[in-house]
Amino acid sequence: MLYETAELFYSVKLRRNLSDGSERVPFGAAHYSYGAVADKFVTALRRLNVSLRELARPEIYPPLKPDGRRPLHLCFKPYEEIRLLHGALNIAHVAWEFAKLPHRADWPLGDPRRLNPFSDYLHMIKIPDRVWVGCEYTKNVFLKYGVANVDVVPAPIQTPIPLERGFAEVRSIARSIALHRIADLDVIKLDGRVAQRPAPFLIEQNRVKLGEALKDSRNVFVTVANPGDLRKNLPAIIDGFSLAAQRTPGLTLILKATIESSIESVRTVISETLPKRYSEQERTFGDITPTGVYILAERLSDDDLLALQASADFYLSAAIAEGQNLPLQEAMSVGTVPIAPANTAMADYIVPENAIVVPFSLRRAPACFESAYGLGEIEAPWVTSEAVAAAVETAAAASPQQRAERGRAAWETMKSHYSGAILARRIAELCC
Repeated sequence: MLYETAELFYSVKLRRNLSDGSERVPFGAAHYSYGAVADKFVTALRRLNVSLRELARPEIYPPLKPDGRRPLHLCFKPYEEIRLLHGALNIAHVAWEFAKLPHRADWPLGDPRRLNPFSDYLHMIKIPDRVWVGCEYTKNVFLKYGVANVDVVPAPIQTPIPLERGFAEVRSIARSIALHRIADLDVIKLDGRVAQRPAPFLIEQNRVKLGEALKDSRNVFVTVANPGDLRKNLPAIIDGFSLAAQRTPGLTLILKATIESSIESVRTVISETLPKRYSEQERTFGDITPTGVYILAERLSDDDLLALQASADFYLSAAIAEGQNLPLQEAMSVGTVPIAPANTAMADYIVPENAIVVPFSLRRAPACFESAYGLGEIEAPWVTSEAVAAAVETAAAASPQQRAERGRAAWETMKSHYSGAILARRIAELCC
C-alpha cells in the first residue's frame, strides 16, 4: 500500500514566496522549477487518492509524535533552503547538473561562504533522511561525494493523449485542437533588425499572432526556456536553427520564454537578456540573422503550454546541463519528437529510437558558469550551433513514418518510465 497509514506533508515555498505572500513559486523566477516539480508530485499523488498537506515553514513545528507510522515530509527546495519537519521521515527532492558540488573543502581560506553552512551543498544534502533526484547523472555525482542516501525518483509526467492505437490520426487531431486553442497568442518575429537594434517600435512592428506565424510553416519546432538560465544554451538554439532555416525554407521555431513578468518583458529579453547570453560565449546576438524564429513571452496556463508543445512537430533542446528537463518530457508525453543531446538527465531517456540525438563534446564552460553555480573550473557537455543546425535539418528531412515512429516511442518512454503509477511504486518501495 502507498504509505497510506501515515501522514504525508510537503514544503515548496521559498524565502521570497514566504516574504511576499506568493501562493506559488513565480514562473520564470530563480528556482521556479522546484515549484513545477512539486506540482507534478502533488497532482500525481492526489490522483492516486493520497492525501497531502502543505507546510509553509516545516522547521517551526514541534516534533511530531505519531500514533502509527512515521510521517513523510517531501521538501522541494534548492539545497540552501532545505528545512526539516521534526519527527518525520524527511526527503529532499533536489536538482544538480554538474560533475562538481559547491562545498567548503574546495573554497579558499577567507572565502565568506565558508562561514555559512547553507552555502555548502554537500553539507545541506546530508541533513535529510533521504535525497531524491531526477536522474542517474545527479545520483552518480552525489555518490562520488559520499552521499549514500540518494534515490532516483523523477517528477511524474502525465501522458494525456491516448496514443496506443492510431498514433498519426490521434496526434493530428490533438495538434489541430491545440493550434486552435493558442492561435491568438502574441509572438515577436525575431528578424535581423530586431536582433541588432531592438528599439521598442521595431519590437511592436514585429508582433504577430501565433496562428499567422505557423500558417505557412511545413515544420514547426518549439523550445521552452528561461532566457536567464545559462544551461539552456539559447545562442546555440537560435543561431543553429537560423542556419538550418536559411538552407531549408519553411521552418518555424517558437521560443517560449519563461519569464517573471514583474521583472522582465519580451523587450528586455530581446534587448538585454539574449545579448548577454551571447556575450558570455564571446558571440554577438544578430551576427547570424535570426530566421524563422519567434519569441512568445505571454504567461500560459499549464493546458496552453501543453497545447503549444503538442502543436509542434519537434521539441528543440541544446541544453548542456539538466536535472530532468520537464518541458522536453512534457513535449514527449504528447508525441512531439525531441531533438536533444543525450547528456546529464537526458541520457536517461533520449535515444535514437525516440529522438533526433544532437552530438556534444566536453569542454570548459564559460566563466559565467563558475560564478553562477559557485564552482571553479568546470567541464560541461557542450552543444554547438552547427550541431543544432545539422539536427534540425535531419528532423526536417524525416519522413512522416519516421516522425510517427519516433513520436510514438517518445510517448511510450514517458508512459512506461515516468508516469504517476511508476512514482507510486517507487515511493512504496522506498518508504513502506
